[in-house]
Amino acid sequence: MGGGGKLSVLSDPAEKDICISYELGQELGRGEFGITYLCTNKSIGKIFACKSISKKKLRTAVDIEDVRREVEIMKHLPPHPNIVRLKDMYEDDVASCHKHGVIHRNLKAENFLFANKKKIATLKAIDFGLSVFFKLGEHFTEIVGSPYYMEPDVLK
Repeated sequence: MGGGGKLSVLSDPAEKDICISYELGQELGRGEFGITYLCTNKSIGKIFACKSISKKKLRTAVDIEDVRREVEIMKHLPPHPNIVRLKDMYEDDVASCHKHGVIHRNLKAENFLFANKKKIATLKAIDFGLSVFFKLGEHFTEIVGSPYYMEPDVLK
């Protein structure tokens, strides 16, 4: 998990971007590691449930192994009318800015806007005024951003 590399959980995901094949809809439920959404396959219009697991919440090797085991069990089970079935798996980096050498440095609710007023709209990060370019391994000590959103340790 350490070493600065990206965390890879799944051994054989379908592709990087679930939004190519599916349209995510309303939230159906929440668990310890993620959220389940209604989703629609764009090519056939069939409706599924999509469990989205946040990698940030996978804090230990045991957490990661639990997710891997869940996927392996779901792949192993034969179709049954009383058991949900695993259709596809996707894994993304969720770090587009960092992947391109940019740190936002002012993430807060006010710096995210919805693309439109539809019930299901894309959320977009805005206000890159405090952003900087960085190189892998570089450390920053400058305190920037909105003090109201900073951790007390940072303010000390």
